[in-house]
Amino acid sequence: MKGRYDRNNHANQMNPNNDAYWQSRGYNERPDDWEDQVDKEEQEQVQERRNDARGAGGNQTGRASGVSGFIRTPSSVKLL
Repeated sequence: MKGRYDRNNHANQMNPNNDAYWQSRGYNERPDDWEDQVDKEEQEQVQERRNDARGAGGNQTGRASGVSGFIRTPSSVKLL
């Protein structure tokens, strides 16, 4: 079972408003334009999901296209 520190660290690394999120992705701190960067990443992920759904013959998620609810962690990020 994870301890409190581990749970807090994981939550901080998943929160783009927190420096730990950006540090786990190679930044020294949260950039000034972090909101724009998050918006851009979300738009790219939505487009990827749409493309994947079209390639698989339809919307496989059971959700309407463009609905948020995805995790903002690239596969290259290792959460501690």
